Amino acid sequence: MADLAELDQVESIEPSAEEIETWPTGPAVAAQLGRTARWVSGMVRAGHFHPRADGNGTRRYDPDEVEALMPSGGTVAIQNQDGIFRILSENARMLASSNAELLRVLPTSLKSLTEGQTELNKQLLDRVKVLETEKAAMAKDTEAASTKREERRLERMKVKRQQKRLDEAFATFKELFPKFLDQLFIGKDLSAFLKGLDPALVDGLLSDEMPLLKPEQKLQLKLIWERMQEAKKKENGQLKVPADKPAEPDKPPAKPEVVA
Repeated sequence: MADLAELDQVESIEPSAEEIETWPTGPAVAAQLGRTARWVSGMVRAGHFHPRADGNGTRRYDPDEVEALMPSGGTVAIQNQDGIFRILSENARMLASSNAELLRVLPTSLKSLTEGQTELNKQLLDRVKVLETEKAAMAKDTEAASTKREERRLERMKVKRQQKRLDEAFATFKELFPKFLDQLFIGKDLSAFLKGLDPALVDGLLSDEMPLLKPEQKLQLKLIWERMQEAKKKENGQLKVPADKPAEPDKPPAKPEVVA
């Protein structure tokens, strides 16, 4: 019984951290057993493996548990380890070669990349300058167009104000002119009034499109205006005056009729 107690005590001894550091990792176990990493994870869930974490947090597997699942014992394990070492060595050699090639071409690539970036920056800067010039020209044109629009707006407002004053003056004139004519036609010399007017204005007053005069006023002014025009033409020698007719010779007196 004492021997069994000592055996239980030996089996219950926990491995040290240094010892766990020497245990294989999950990928190494999969390679030793000719399995996949998923299979190793399944064996952990099934309770066949009890991995421990080392100081870096990497899961490592008890070699005894791994050895127990090897069909050929330690010999297969050693062969698998040799294969792993060969694969790792080949990978390390390829990695070193790749790193050397990368270090060889990296300066040239960086130089080309830097030159390309410099040229691209120059092109972008030139494009920015062109855009700034175009923007300044557009701003200048916009300002000029705005100034012209403002000038046209002010001119339109000025014309509208002038037209409004003319319309108001014409409305007042149209309202007061008949009263003025009524006073003018009473005991006034209409010839003197018409003589001081522009002929085009008189024609306008006498036209049918200008309903400022009453019909009787328009007729009276028309007659006076026509007489004035005839007198003016006569003064200028433009009006032909008909010559006097020659006197007819005296006719003999008619003979008295004899009544039979």
